[in-house]
Amino acid sequence: MKKMLTLVTTIVIAILIASVSFAGDVKTVNVSATIPTQNTLSVAISKVIGTTFTTASAVNFGNLVLDTTNNLFKTSDNSYYVVDVGINSNASSWTVTHTISAIANGAVNLNNNVNVVFTNQQNSTTGVQLAKLSYASSAGKVINKTDITTGGWLRLTYGLATGSGDATGVVIIPATQAAGTYAGVVTLTLAP
Repeated sequence: MKKMLTLVTTIVIAILIASVSFAGDVKTVNVSATIPTQNTLSVAISKVIGTTFTTASAVNFGNLVLDTTNNLFKTSDNSYYVVDVGINSNASSWTVTHTISAIANGAVNLNNNVNVVFTNQQNSTTGVQLAKLSYASSAGKVINKTDITTGGWLRLTYGLATGSGDATGVVIIPATQAAGTYAGVVTLTLAP
């Protein structure tokens, strides 16, 4: 029995020595990657007539025409504008804030004559309305990450009052509105 134990011990020692001598050298390699913070907006503006979208560089209603039947000013082609906002952020939460400067001509403005619709646009044909406001009331409107479906985007729609289906507080541009060019600015701010 003693010889058997000596033989087993010798074999085990031989295997250990052999495995150490065949192992050679061991090295470790560290693997890492750093993902930077992403917080950018992309904006695409379209003029819409009926169901036809045409690329535009600004929301420009152009020279308005007087609708003598309804006694209001409107666009010559019944157009409105869509601003598609891509939100590229890897933050766990974010907000997009819609701020405005008055659409003004001196002391008069069109802030209560323009509808602004905020939509969670899920694909090219499906969207969920988040808010419908007057341009004046859209100042400071905040959209949160949770408002936009994964893979979707924020769509802003700007249209002149028609007297039917307008947002609360939106009124038509009356025939008595002061002549001149009215201009304002919308600023979209993404904050993580």
